[in-house]
Amino acid sequence: MSDENEMACRELVDLVSDYLDEYLTEFDRRRFEEHLAICRDCVTFVDQFRTTIAAVAGLEVPHEVPSATRDRLLNEFRDWNEAAT
Repeated sequence: MSDENEMACRELVDLVSDYLDEYLTEFDRRRFEEHLAICRDCVTFVDQFRTTIAAVAGLEVPHEVPSATRDRLLNEFRDWNEAAT
């Protein structure tokens, strides 16, 4: 991308939750939406993300996840996320 203010796909993926939760600054929200205007793949990604959120929101959790399991899963996700960046 030629303009240093333009958002790359990778950055959009990292910010999608904040965008949907309306936590982005005005500057980043504008960059996010400008990227969506030119990148069909990212539009598809955001649509899939919204669909996943809607599907999961309707699920009923039958029981609490044991805290040790929750902590282990969160640590695994953090390790995976750090390795991916």
